[in-house]
Amino acid sequence: MSASSMKTVVAFTGNKVSVLCGDARGGKIRVEKLIRVSFPIGCVMNGVVTDTEAFCEGIRAAWKENRLPKSGVILSVDGNHVTVKKTQLPRANRKRTGEMLAYDFQDTNAGGPDWVYGSMDLGPAAPQGTALPSAAGEKDKAPGEERELLAATAEKAYVMELAEAFAQAGVKLGSVVASRFSMIRLLPYLEEIKSGSCILESLDGEVLSTVLVENGKYLNFTSSRVFSDHGTPSFGGEVARTVSQLLQFQSMLKSENRATDVYCLGFSKEDFDVSAEQIGLLGLNTSVLGESPSVVIHGGSIRECFDHVGALALGKDEGNLYREIASSDERNKKRDAFLLKLLPLLLLVAVFTVISSSMIAGNTAKERKVEELNAYLTNADNVAKEQAYNDYLAGSAKFNAMLAAATQMKEAIDSYPRAVSALDSIIINAGVGIVDVSIQSFDAASGQLSFTATGQGAERLNEFVEALQNTGIFLNVTYSGYNLIESTGIYNVNVSCVLSAAAGR
Repeated sequence: MSASSMKTVVAFTGNKVSVLCGDARGGKIRVEKLIRVSFPIGCVMNGVVTDTEAFCEGIRAAWKENRLPKSGVILSVDGNHVTVKKTQLPRANRKRTGEMLAYDFQDTNAGGPDWVYGSMDLGPAAPQGTALPSAAGEKDKAPGEERELLAATAEKAYVMELAEAFAQAGVKLGSVVASRFSMIRLLPYLEEIKSGSCILESLDGEVLSTVLVENGKYLNFTSSRVFSDHGTPSFGGEVARTVSQLLQFQSMLKSENRATDVYCLGFSKEDFDVSAEQIGLLGLNTSVLGESPSVVIHGGSIRECFDHVGALALGKDEGNLYREIASSDERNKKRDAFLLKLLPLLLLVAVFTVISSSMIAGNTAKERKVEELNAYLTNADNVAKEQAYNDYLAGSAKFNAMLAAATQMKEAIDSYPRAVSALDSIIINAGVGIVDVSIQSFDAASGQLSFTATGQGAERLNEFVEALQNTGIFLNVTYSGYNLIESTGIYNVNVSCVLSAAAGR
């Protein structure tokens, strides 16, 4: 593999960071180096660099030791700072697609000029009530036809902070992509899922990612936190519920190719056994996802980098959230370079202008002007006025600084959500006639509100979750899955919500 063809991918997964060096050619993904970068605990959390100094130190050390390229690096991130969803839009150029995505994301409170967007073409949009066509059969891409896209958005400030952290370490990013884009690009390289319909279950600690694949093509994705103890029947029940949810989604599409197999990745033997037993009750076969001959990872396994290794197969600017920012920076650099080249000419013109003016002006007129200016500058009244003006400027600057500090403090306070009793009423009202709600805890630092809902059926709980999402006071709503209390016949679900800044105001 030539050095020029290799790509470098930095993977952020929770609080872990790894670097993959390789490429995707000839129907294979090859990882020549898998580097695990060590940082102090809490240095990187949920896709955010919380300690820039320690982060830069770790990145510099890894780059120096492994002689990694310092430009064009791909950053693959997960976490709730990036919003990803599947949507349908007419086929259009890059600029028009960005404009449509900005409008499309308005329903998630993520659209606007302070956000950046990335997308991946998943193929022609399927008619309502039908399954998606096979990726192998996709050929026609007529202008204006409806396309299915995987779209992502993030705040521009968040992406710029990531780029700046790497820049301080001497590394220049070429793109920033959501890890789900990377995972989807990996799917065609997995031999076990190239045909038919199946479900992938990837477990990373307590986070369970579930992917529905039909005819080798991505169909749907869910991510949830498992609350049950590992290796217990209830743990297996939570895993089986995520499978059941995707089966229900597939049945809504009226697909004739129902999923028959579930492949697990990252499960311990105990977790796999209890999960396979519960999934078997749904009529599906369960097995461990094996290594694929089309994915070669030196010094590691597909289990370690399932969410990110597919970034090596991403096309140019595919899903790139950093493209717009990098393009703007490049335009500014070209403009500055042009002005720098023009500066000597401007200086030369200025010099000739001064010389010409000096030759034309008479010495007498200049002397008279100098005398008048000196008289004005040394006049006692004028000197006193100047001193008074300078004192005013100093006082004004001090007042403006105090006003700016007070304004900044007020904005910071106003940006925090307020867990007031009105919020309890909104949450409880959302469940009236549907479920009973019991609020458990509120974390003021993160804005996270946790509570338990109980009801007479999973469908009723779904209505409650949808009602919560429609209240407009939450940035996101996640839930663990349903538990049946056999003694009462009642279902319950643990719900975790992050309040928006406007909540309680």
